[in-house]
This record gives sequence, structure tokens and C-alpha cells, in this order.
Amino acid sequence: MGVAQGGITSPFLFKSFLADLGEHLSDECGIILCESIVKHLLWADDLFLVSPSAALMQTQLNNLKAYCSQWRLVVNAMKTKILVFGVKDPGKFKFTFGDNVIETSVSYTYLGNLVKDSRNPFTKIDEVILHKCYKACYKIRDYVDAVGQLIPSHAVHFFNVLIAPLLDYGSEVWYSEGVADKLEVFQKKIYKRNLSVRTNTPDEAVFGELGVLPISIRLKKNLLKYFHRLDTLPNSSPVK
Repeated sequence: MGVAQGGITSPFLFKSFLADLGEHLSDECGIILCESIVKHLLWADDLFLVSPSAALMQTQLNNLKAYCSQWRLVVNAMKTKILVFGVKDPGKFKFTFGDNVIETSVSYTYLGNLVKDSRNPFTKIDEVILHKCYKACYKIRDYVDAVGQLIPSHAVHFFNVLIAPLLDYGSEVWYSEGVADKLEVFQKKIYKRNLSVRTNTPDEAVFGELGVLPISIRLKKNLLKYFHRLDTLPNSSPVK
């Protein structure tokens, strides 16, 4: 389901149309977290259904189909995927939404984060993040080439505004020292290129010259803020 990209009324319309969706999804098909039954997650215009078994998931899909038919809503079946956890051969299951067969996948990108069925569900998250960052860098370079070399302070500003948010997006959930180290290598590479210095230039000199901190500091700060928020939530909260 979708609304106009960037439209100021989009969040209101989406919230209004789906306000009663939970009433049409079966509690028996949800999962229990703490003392709450979770049947679905909604964020912006993304819908995430949760069920403990394939049969119950199909029931939820049928309920969603009936709800959409009632209110004349359309689900983009091409962008809809099923992620099965804890099964060696998830392809043996078949899920449908109306007349459309929903693809079963071993990974899925939800809210910009790659989720996989593994002990570490965010395996290779660094590759996903760096792919986005390099695309953004190439796009910035296309614009910059038209005006010439950026002075260091402007380059840092571009990085902080356009690249850093990509590096730390969702880091409160996927953070690990290994991923942080790889992202910091990328940050240092970009900064040294902006300063037109050699790759073996001491990192401390680069950060000191630009007056910036390693991205790992920003990631750890985000993590601590998130832990503090969790600590202040009531014990009955499913998030905690």
C-alpha cells in the first residue's frame, strides 16, 4: 500500500485508512511478547504481519485481503515478501494474497535494514549501508564536478548532512564493533579524498584537521541513548 511520496497529507491518510486494521486481524494468529499480542507492525507506509506458523500467516493474509477489498485498498504484491524463520527449506511453503502468489525470501529489507533468518539477522548489513553511501557519494560528485573542488568545511558539511545519516540509520538495532569499524574505514577514505592526502596519512591528523569525530563515536552515542530509552520504559512494554 502506498501514498504520495513526500506528500504532507500522506501520513495522515495512511494512519486514517488503517486505524482499524488491527480489529480485522486475528489475535490467534499473532505472537506473544511480554503480555501483549503482536499481530502486525506499522511504520510510515510499511505493513509487517507476524505469525508463529505458515497456516496462521496465510489466515492473516486472507484477513488483510478482506480488509483491503472492503476499503478498496491495493497491496503491491511485487514488493510483498514472506520471510520464514527457523526452517531449512522455506521455499516449501506457499502463500497467496488473493490471486497473487507471494514470494518467499531468505532476507528482506524492512525500514532500510536488511533482515535475514540467521543467528545474526543483520548479517552483511555493512554491505547494504555502504552500497547506499557510495551511491550517494557518486551523486554528490556529479553535482560538485560542475562547480569544482569543494573546500574541506563544505565537504564535511555534505558528509554530515547526506552521508552520515545513511551510516547510522538503525544503528541502535544492528550495532556491532565489526560493522562500526568497516563504516569508519569508509568515512576515513572519503575524508582523505576530500583533503587530497595520501591514504597512509595518520587518521588522527585527518580528524583533527577537519574537526570531526570517527563515525563509531556517533554510533555508540546512538546506542547508549537507545538503551537509556529502553531502561525508562515500563517493564510491561514489548519493546523492552
